[in-house]
Amino acid sequence: RVPSKMIWDSPMESLAIVLKMLDDMGIVQPDKRGLSGLSFGAEITAYTISHSNLFQAAATSHGGSRDPFAYDLGEVSWQKRLSNWGLGGRPEGEAASKWRELSAALNAERINAPLLVQLSDSELLPALMLYNSLKELNKPVEMIVYADEVHVKNQPKHRYEIYERNLDWFTFWLQGKENNDPDKRRQYERWRALK
Repeated sequence: RVPSKMIWDSPMESLAIVLKMLDDMGIVQPDKRGLSGLSFGAEITAYTISHSNLFQAAATSHGGSRDPFAYDLGEVSWQKRLSNWGLGGRPEGEAASKWRELSAALNAERINAPLLVQLSDSELLPALMLYNSLKELNKPVEMIVYADEVHVKNQPKHRYEIYERNLDWFTFWLQGKENNDPDKRRQYERWRALK
């Protein structure tokens, strides 16, 4: 079994090394960096933005599988996976400090990157703790829920919308630019209100 912090800290440290290299080469601006993730990449994204200031905007495909709410939503097999991640036991029991250490929702006050979450309806419940924590703290967050979808979105229209919205999100938050498509007017009204 891999130590739980290594599962999360190692990818974050790798991202920091790559960013330093890109910064040194003049390829990226240190104050305009975004991170996006699908599936386990979404978990790494949530962990990274809640445990560092490496990125100034983020987009994920789902919410927090490491948030305490996920423990009671999962069956025994999911609880075993959580245990392998260092989250063995009920969130309010002896494992409470581990949950506090790893959960993005329990570290929401540390998140400074605006977060876009685009997920399937079947993954809504585990995502609510992080989303509601950020909303309660008046942090910029938007959630788009796709009906009749699976973990990896398979409907071409939905995939296109997700890709396009991700680009709009990063362009808005990192470059301060908006797409002048009139169909996107309400999207930008919402995002300006998040600022």
